[in-house]
Amino acid sequence: MILGEITALLAMGVTHPRICPLIDVFATSTSIFLAFPLVSGGDLFEWLKSIPGNRPATLADARIIFKQIVSAVQYCHEQGFCHRDLKLENILHVRNSGSQAHEPGQIRLIDFGFATVISENPLHTHFLGSGTYASPEMAQQIPYSGPDVDVWSLGVILYVLVTGKFPFRGDTPRELAQRISAGVPALNSTRFQSDPNLADVVRRCLEVDRTKRATVAQLLGHPWLVEGGDETARCKSHAVLAAEYAPATVAAMFPGPLFAGIYLKHGSERAVVVGPSEVAPAPAAKDAAGGAPVSASATSVLSAT
Repeated sequence: MILGEITALLAMGVTHPRICPLIDVFATSTSIFLAFPLVSGGDLFEWLKSIPGNRPATLADARIIFKQIVSAVQYCHEQGFCHRDLKLENILHVRNSGSQAHEPGQIRLIDFGFATVISENPLHTHFLGSGTYASPEMAQQIPYSGPDVDVWSLGVILYVLVTGKFPFRGDTPRELAQRISAGVPALNSTRFQSDPNLADVVRRCLEVDRTKRATVAQLLGHPWLVEGGDETARCKSHAVLAAEYAPATVAAMFPGPLFAGIYLKHGSERAVVVGPSEVAPAPAAKDAAGGAPVSASATSVLSAT
């Protein structure tokens, strides 16, 4: 999985401001260390939980966040790669200077361990990802090209942002897979009833037939995302990345020659190392704030709506 992430990030030559770039790779006989810029604002799961009153995001805030996510995914697809593990925990949140914790800031897409080259012929037959974000192709083990499963996950993310719940629920993995395969999300919330364009975006993402599912380009041109102009321009800061070099923190984690090498090579870039990742078979996909294995019952982000 770690080698897949390195391959994808290097092959894409990431320059998109909404994707966390790989700065460098350090290897020993037993471990591989990946160096990324430090993003200290937590992930979107944590950001959603920070909203006062335990409420979901406002439609305006959800649009700001979602448009940035779709833009990052579009870049990946244009470079010939699909992510295959899009979820709140794999999207970091950069808080704008002077803003409140619950206000929307800049996002950074991370964790490309499941990323792979888009392929229509032959289609992919490797089924993975996180259960509650999984597409019908993953649930039923149906071959897929890549962008199709990403768009489905985008629909789940948007649904969670505006309702605080997952669109498909099940008490067992089998039941969850059946409901995902049926593909009929509950759109009876007042959020969807009051905004038909929002409901349409969710429907087009959560289309069971992958050949009829929207593309990321179509999503960015959808009236709901276009509404209000460039929503990302409303953010208080236009800084590409609020990276912070913390030598004391890195030294505590990786004392010795490794730290010295990082300091000498990347001190001017204010880089920080994230790792290490052992060179071993990849563990089972994990989900939720606690990092526990994906559970079919993990269907609600907020305890109340």
